[in-house]
Amino acid sequence: MVDLSPQTGPEALNAYDVTVSEDAVTVGTYLPDTEIRNESVPKLYQFAAGGSPEDPGTRKGRVSCNRGEQSSAAAVAGSQVVWLDATTGVTDVVTRTRPTGRCG
Repeated sequence: MVDLSPQTGPEALNAYDVTVSEDAVTVGTYLPDTEIRNESVPKLYQFAAGGSPEDPGTRKGRVSCNRGEQSSAAAVAGSQVVWLDATTGVTDVVTRTRPTGRCG
């Protein structure tokens, strides 16, 4: 067993969900907050399935940089993920074949 995210610190993720393919681990996260805002709604992060926390290439980054909730992820194959995205104010089923990377 390998920790993909540190338990504490600035890179720690508050995970609520996980889905896995042979190549990637996709983790649903959220940031507890007293108000609903972009930073506090669920987001998806992806990691290399065979990676380790010491390897900077293990954390592939966010699956999507869209604002809004990203939830209910399902791994397909490789790095492809299908999820529910509420960025537009209406929930859409979306997919991406690779993570976006760092958002910002």
